[in-house]
This record gives sequence, structure tokens and C-alpha cells, in this order.
Amino acid sequence: MMLKVNINVASEPGLGSEDPFIEVRNNIAYLAGTQVAVWVLVGYRRMGISLSDLHRTLPGFSRMQLQAAMHYYRSHKTEIDYLLSQHSLPPLRIPLQ
Repeated sequence: MMLKVNINVASEPGLGSEDPFIEVRNNIAYLAGTQVAVWVLVGYRRMGISLSDLHRTLPGFSRMQLQAAMHYYRSHKTEIDYLLSQHSLPPLRIPLQ
């Protein structure tokens, strides 16, 4: 099963964050203008999926957006770790190179 990425602008980019690539809605950080939560991307990284593989799997996102998610995690580790402990990651299929 592949992660379905729904790119819909839901609020102003950067709302609740100093980073224009991150927005916070209902106390959860997302890549700005999307429904992709930072905790999901961090969870995949913890599973050993590289940023390059995430970029290939989520081609609508730039490397800068994905790096911004990791930077946000380093600044908000406690809240992201809590979300990871409370949720299961959706399945992710990485395309062959």
C-alpha cells in the first residue's frame, strides 16, 4: 500500500512555526499546505528510510521541505516523540530506483 499524499492548502504556511515549510494546526506540525504530519516523516526516518528514499516516495515535496521536518523535530522532540508513541505509521511503499 502506498502513502496517499493529499496536497491541499489548509492554512497559512508557517503558522505556529518560524519555518515557512512547517505549519501547525491543532497542535500538530505539518509540511506547509499539506496533510503530511512531521511525526509521520520522523517515524519513517526512525525506521531507517533515508531522506532520498522519502523524496522519491513523495515526489511532490522538495528536499528542503523534508529537511525542514527533521529540523522541526530536533526543536520539538518531546511533542513529536509523544505523537509517535500514540499513533501507528501508515504503510509506505518505496519505488524501485
